[in-house]
Amino acid sequence: MNRPNRDRTGRNVRPVQRPLAVAAVVALALVLVGCEGTGGDAQVSDAGGGAAAGPSDFVGVRGRVLTSDGAPVAGAVVAAAALPGTTAAVPELGVITGPDGSYAWPLPPGRFQLSVQGEQAVAAVSVAVEPGKATEADIRF
Repeated sequence: MNRPNRDRTGRNVRPVQRPLAVAAVVALALVLVGCEGTGGDAQVSDAGGGAAAGPSDFVGVRGRVLTSDGAPVAGAVVAAAALPGTTAAVPELGVITGPDGSYAWPLPPGRFQLSVQGEQAVAAVSVAVEPGKATEADIRF
């Protein structure tokens, strides 16, 4: 005899269609993975900076992330936040330093706080990016 399924309160419930549920979860995961990195603000660039054609015509901020004793910090994520009075939006979430600790970020003109979070410390510097110019900013832990 086929008895109906009941939940804790005694109400009749339908049995879970396991293959359908698994397919739905897999489809959702594929959609989420496919959307990763497509949002305008949810990007992280490598140390190359992307938009610069060469070192002499780079516009934005660049520098190195270093430990207190001057050693380069490779693979660190440099984040930026616009300071009050800056109307330009930060185009990316962050940039990643290269093997020598260098980064280059084509930020728009304005004032920004650049920060790097390490295992036990946070370092930050304020920078002013001027139109048509490269701003140098090293960040030390």
